[in-house]
Amino acid sequence: MKALLLISRTSSMLQPNRFNQLVAETVTGLVPVAANAQTGAKKLAMKQENFDGLGLEQLFSLVQCTPDLSSTDCDQCLRGAIKLLPKCCDGRKGGRVLFPSCNIRYESYLFFNLDTSIPPPTPPPLPPPPQLPGSVPRSQGNDEQISSWIIVAIVVSIAILLSLVGCLFFRRRAMKKYNAIQEQNVGKEINAVESLQFSFGTIEAATNKFSDHNKLGKGGFGEVYKGTLPDGQQVAVKRLSWGSGQGSEEFKNEVVLVAKLQHRNLVRILGFCSEGEEKMLLYEFGQNKSLDHFLYGMYPSNQI
Repeated sequence: MKALLLISRTSSMLQPNRFNQLVAETVTGLVPVAANAQTGAKKLAMKQENFDGLGLEQLFSLVQCTPDLSSTDCDQCLRGAIKLLPKCCDGRKGGRVLFPSCNIRYESYLFFNLDTSIPPPTPPPLPPPPQLPGSVPRSQGNDEQISSWIIVAIVVSIAILLSLVGCLFFRRRAMKKYNAIQEQNVGKEINAVESLQFSFGTIEAATNKFSDHNKLGKGGFGEVYKGTLPDGQQVAVKRLSWGSGQGSEEFKNEVVLVAKLQHRNLVRILGFCSEGEEKMLLYEFGQNKSLDHFLYGMYPSNQI
């Protein structure tokens, strides 16, 4: 599917089956919350659960998708990540599954702020203490501290945003490069097929209309004829029997594959013809030697 990263903590729970069930139920329940987030909102959901009923053992879970995913794509991505939890994190106190567009994480300790979506109530302001003459009001120091926190929050937010934009940019760039390579490879395959294809009329003329005088032999797959191409090159034409059931595209793909093979015990294929029911293969022809000489000529006859 895509590149992924599985991370698990080494320590295990004392009740792994019960803990695994709680993890699966919790993160599965968070999937629709994150996937159905309103437009413009973060596709994020998190939850805190008690494992032992007393609050001594707790489970903190988080699921998240990148903002560019639709609700359906986010749901599918998260559910695919959940399926991988048993492989990486069975009975572990913590684990994480990272996909390029989504991730899930659970831990036995608090690693996120549960109150990010609900701001705490503002306490009533305290009366200012009496100020001595010439002293600096304490409110100024508080204002400077608050301003510093605001600046830090803005800088961190901008850094996170730039990181997300950079990841999306490089991902799209990689996809464009991959698609360009695929299109280039398809073009090369098409050119390879076209360079090996001969017309039926050319082969018919080369074999003198498949005359018996040019016939070299006959086998279970068809007959073999000697032929001479317009450039004077002599070839051996194997005319396959009709009714083989093989489609034209499958036949062409096999020819391209065989043409790439190079071995001293293989006769080099020069081309093919596929028109209607006619399917023929063109091999190089050895003067005063039969086709089986190239296949078996280097071995004694009693070893064939």
